[in-house]
Amino acid sequence: VVISVLALKTDGGNSSQVLDAAQRRCPLALLIHIGCAPSAAQAQVWRERGVALLPWPVAPAKLRALLATRWPAT
Repeated sequence: VVISVLALKTDGGNSSQVLDAAQRRCPLALLIHIGCAPSAAQAQVWRERGVALLPWPVAPAKLRALLATRWPAT
């Protein structure tokens, strides 16, 4: 399972709440935050919890490399 989050400031989206809920529902999910860079403190917390951080726009090669860590090519 992959969960992508693009925090939209226009609608008050909160990536932390979405990622927390996703991790509770599916602890083995590969969590990916896609969007603007979080604060240094928030980025550290997310990394410690196993959340991958990718900037927007996402480079296809970086996304493929990240997915390959969980699902190697056969």
